[in-house]
Parts: sequence; structure tokens; C-alpha cells
Amino acid sequence: MASITSLYSHRQHSGAFYLASVKVFAEKIDKVDILINNAGVVKEQKEFTKDGLESTFGTNHIGHFYLTQLLVPLLIKTNGRIVNVSSLGHVFAKENTNFIQNNSYNPFQAYIESKLANILYTNELQRRYGDQGIKAYSLHPGTIGTTGLNRQGAMTTLYCALSDEAQPGKDHSDCRVAQPSSTAYNSKEAQELWELSEKIINEKTKHL
Repeated sequence: MASITSLYSHRQHSGAFYLASVKVFAEKIDKVDILINNAGVVKEQKEFTKDGLESTFGTNHIGHFYLTQLLVPLLIKTNGRIVNVSSLGHVFAKENTNFIQNNSYNPFQAYIESKLANILYTNELQRRYGDQGIKAYSLHPGTIGTTGLNRQGAMTTLYCALSDEAQPGKDHSDCRVAQPSSTAYNSKEAQELWELSEKIINEKTKHL
């Protein structure tokens, strides 16, 4: 099982995360059955990654997007699962979200929008790759500590990673399908986010 958590665990607090490290990490993997995208940050002040991305959106979504796209060929081979850890806080995100905060910065807004992105991305993953055997899930893990997944928080993550009762393309909480905000299931916004993410990745990784 490959998890992006292992890539970030020793880098996210030092601000050393950058997309080149994601590529190096992905190149070390030759087989993956389950990918858990769990890394996340909340920055009180506006900060940027080494690639010039706003840190919350860059870490909570773009890093996941890039790693997952690099591993999609391996996941197709194994009919693998992709588990994106979101948050119930996504319900506070507004419709037609502008994920690139160019001017003012609100840490709560940045976080909830990144969590909305996790669900939108999950839906689009399932739409694009579901017929190739990939299963994508999003979930709210409950309130967990900053050190990682505790026992309660891990249950729904494991449910999505392992249970046949988890539903691909759906959001989950307390080990069952949950009802996210209407915005989270907006297919137009999901496609627009995908296109934005691809544009960012293409721009930031063209030298790699």
C-alpha cells in the first residue's frame, strides 16, 4: 500500500515540500493496490511551497493530484483503490470556488476549499477511470489529532480502503456513505478543478 503521508511526514512542517519530491517518490513504486492521500496542512499565514503554490491548496490537493496521476498506470493494473481524506468542513465552501487565492488569505477558507477539492477530485477520478477498474473514495475521518490518524479516525479510512461495502465515487463518514454538500457533487466544478490542476502540474513540472 502506498500512501502520500510517508512522503510528507518529515517535510510538511519545514516547508520543504515540492513537486519534484513527489515525482522521486512515485518513481520508487513498482506496484500499488491502495493509495491513501492523507497529507494535510492548515497555515495560519499565507505561505508558499517551493513551487510557488499556496501551501494549503498545494499540499492538500495538488500534491495528491500529482502523485495519483503518476501512479494511475499502476493502479489500473491492480484495479486499485484511491482514498482521499477530506473533511466535513467542506460544507462551508461556497459554490463556484476560486481555488487560487491570489489576494486575501483566510486560513479557514483555504482549508475548507482544499477539502472540497478532495471530494471533487474523487468524483472526477471515478468518472474518468472507473471503467478501467480504479475505485476512488473520499471520506471525513472524524476529529483527529495533528500527529496523524488515531484509532477512531482510521476506521473510515480503512473502510474505504478495504471494504466491499464502500461505494466508489461517494463520500463516506462513520464507515458508511455520507451526504456531502451539493457543490461537492457538481460535475462541472469537478471537471474545472481537474483542468486547473492539470494546468498547474504542467506548468510547475515542465522542467522535471
